[in-house]
Amino acid sequence: MQSRSEILFQEHQQRVYRQTDRLFAGLLLLEFIAGFVAAKVVSPWSWNGTLPYTHPHVWAALILGAAIVSLPIFLAIRYPGKMITRQVIAVAQMLESALLIHLSGGRIETHFHVFGSLAFLAFYRDWRVIVTAAAVAACDHVLRGMIWPQSIYGVAAVNPWRWLEHTGWVVFECIFLIRSCQLSNSEMHGIAERQAQLETWSERVEAEVVQRTRELEIRNTELQATQVRAEAAAQAKSEFLANMSHEIRTPMNGIIGMTELALNTPLIPEQRDYLETVRNSADSLLRIINDILDFSKVEAGMVELDLLPFSLREHLGDTLKTMGVRADEKQLELAWQAAANVPEFVVGDPGRIRQILVNLTGNAIKFTQSGEIIVRVMVDGESRDSAVLHFAVSDTGIGIPEDKRDTIFEAFTQADASTTRNYGGTGLGLSISSQLVKLMGGEIWVESVVGKGSTFHFTLKLGVATEMAKAPATVDIECLRNLPVLVVDDNATNRQILFEVLRQWQMKPVLVASGREAIVEMQRAKLAGESFPLVLTDCHMPEMDGFTLSELIHADPALSGATIMMLTSGVRKGAYERCRELGIQATLLKPIKQSELKLAIVNAVAGVLRSDIPAQVESPLGDAEGRENHRVLKILLAEDNPVNQKVVLRTLEKRGHQIQLAINGRIAVDASAAEYFDVILMDVQMPEMDGLTATRTIRLREQETGGRHIPIIAMTAHAMKGDQERCLGAGMDDYLTKPIKFSDLFDLLEKWSAMAIPQCPADSASTPNKTSMFDEALAMEMVAGDATTLQEIADLFLQDCPTLISQISQAIAQEDGATLVASAHLLKGSAGYFGSSVTAESAARLENLGRAEKFTPAADVYAELEQQVTQLTTELSEFLNRSTPTAAETTEEQCSVAR
Repeated sequence: MQSRSEILFQEHQQRVYRQTDRLFAGLLLLEFIAGFVAAKVVSPWSWNGTLPYTHPHVWAALILGAAIVSLPIFLAIRYPGKMITRQVIAVAQMLESALLIHLSGGRIETHFHVFGSLAFLAFYRDWRVIVTAAAVAACDHVLRGMIWPQSIYGVAAVNPWRWLEHTGWVVFECIFLIRSCQLSNSEMHGIAERQAQLETWSERVEAEVVQRTRELEIRNTELQATQVRAEAAAQAKSEFLANMSHEIRTPMNGIIGMTELALNTPLIPEQRDYLETVRNSADSLLRIINDILDFSKVEAGMVELDLLPFSLREHLGDTLKTMGVRADEKQLELAWQAAANVPEFVVGDPGRIRQILVNLTGNAIKFTQSGEIIVRVMVDGESRDSAVLHFAVSDTGIGIPEDKRDTIFEAFTQADASTTRNYGGTGLGLSISSQLVKLMGGEIWVESVVGKGSTFHFTLKLGVATEMAKAPATVDIECLRNLPVLVVDDNATNRQILFEVLRQWQMKPVLVASGREAIVEMQRAKLAGESFPLVLTDCHMPEMDGFTLSELIHADPALSGATIMMLTSGVRKGAYERCRELGIQATLLKPIKQSELKLAIVNAVAGVLRSDIPAQVESPLGDAEGRENHRVLKILLAEDNPVNQKVVLRTLEKRGHQIQLAINGRIAVDASAAEYFDVILMDVQMPEMDGLTATRTIRLREQETGGRHIPIIAMTAHAMKGDQERCLGAGMDDYLTKPIKFSDLFDLLEKWSAMAIPQCPADSASTPNKTSMFDEALAMEMVAGDATTLQEIADLFLQDCPTLISQISQAIAQEDGATLVASAHLLKGSAGYFGSSVTAESAARLENLGRAEKFTPAADVYAELEQQVTQLTTELSEFLNRSTPTAAETTEEQCSVAR
């Protein structure tokens, strides 16, 4: 560092020397000019004093001045910073001072030039230059003071020692200037040392930075390599999960499907028990597979929310209805309630909300042996465009110990390890629910008392949809105002929920807890001159069930006028037949959707019989009840797996459908081009040509030829993130995962069969349909042979039909799916009453087209429907014309009749 500081000092000193050399080069030139001016202007007066004239000193100034400054200026320009340059400049500067003193005749003012020159020379910060300059000044004063005193002092006679005075002043100044140079050099040394230290530190820091940079580069390289490995591992994991899902779901589809087929054949009890065990075990395994796949997606951050506007109450009712059968198997009551201030339409991910509710409700059913499970929705806070909804799932189960409540939301954790053996499960459901709630900006927690039950709470911040673009048609409930209704249910929570719902519709509910209390209350009301036109009764109650209560009501002439609606948690075989025998108007599956209950009550109260009301409950696979009125379809099945082929073929053939098999996508493409099919069931992973490519090929052909759009439903074991999107993106219309739940498949076939419009001959539009649209015998059977009632209903149909037809036409023209669904639904029910299955089927197809918002094919179906309705109204008019005069009697308003 010492050597470096010395180098820095010398570099700085050299810069000072060079800069000062250039400074004096200019100064000497300026002094030369000043000397010439002084010789021209001042010398004549100072040396003579009488007359100004050109004095010989002018020439001396020119010659001597030029001689003095020429060499130092040359050295300053040519050799700046050299010692010789500084010394020559010092000598020249003092000689210039002597010349100016001489030219001014020794005037005292010019003597100050010596002091000024010494001060300028101090700029060099070199004391040797000052010494040289002082020596030159002293010699000049001594020599000229002895030889030519007037040249330096301005007078001819002077004291010979006067030069000592001048020299003393010069020496005095030089002492301070030399000291100043020493101090300045010392400061320059200090600056050089500090700079050397800074450079040393800077080099160290730079070396450390380089070292750290190198280490960071190495670490970044390692991190990049780690990231690449992690991405590769994640990709491998994703591919493994996808392959695992496919490979497991494919045989699972065979196991579950063949088991379902076997269960629908004649079996001895022991065989049925074995097969039920196989089916339940397969369902449990499938739930575990789904939980693991969901957990892996949540853990990998691969879950994305699909925000959609939807009806919260409808969604909640649909979700919990799927859990009703499980609750009924354990004889548990399952009910739900939404507060009045909960928004009707919200914006969120309905699929993920359904998943959370299914997980929590499923756990509640699993860990509850008796009692009830209640799901409630409340509003915790709301703003103009959003609301914080508070969901609570309560049960009367085993409860959770306090020290376990913080861990149950962790993966693979249950409150007690022993519960895994007693109740089964992986412990993933709550972990997945917790992650999904957090993803949607909410919180989840639990309150529990061991032995009394638990309540799982979670909040979600959802947008509020001020209006739905395609909101479902609302049901007019004006006819329900002040209508008395008797609610019979042994569960107090269900009674309270029904009471609040019915009161919202401005009805007058009366609650009783048993069938015996219901009979007593109806008899009391009858004696008081009142009556209950409507009875809502639970099916499964102690002592007296709903069927027994219905029998007693119909057996009593004083009470038999009441309309009975059955509320049940599950459907037993033969339940439909018994409901029909007892004259029960509608059977609703609990937990009840408010929209279904409202529609059923309005239909019952209004007295308009509808063909679809008795089928509002689900029936097991293979049960003819509830699924017997379906359209026979011609279906193309593209499937390469023999087991899956057999399961799907047997199941669909049992329902009367015509099935053609294609073992790969290429065969499916060729078959769809050669023949007409109502629907194509397309596997995704097949040899030679996969399902996605086959679908794209079919869609491209339809575009090029302008052919009919064939509904294609994916049936695949691929259930990972993005699989459904890829199927729909390829042009498929819907998506089912294996193992196939055939109730879902039947629903999709019913939904999309409306898209399959048969190709008619070219002249079919002009050929009237001669098939009778009015089946009088069947219609009379439906009204129990009451001709007057049939005439009244026919008259009402003729009055309302033009309005419905007009609404359907306008809905298609304006592409209003909601109105199309509502109007077609009403027409379907009314036409079915008159035995016009063709008209009802066309209306059902329009209803499905309206839900799918397929308005182009809807126009063609409407043309058929219009012809059918025209023929039906003509036949009904002929029926009324040939009927007795009672047919023309004015009927009372529907609601008044009901009351």
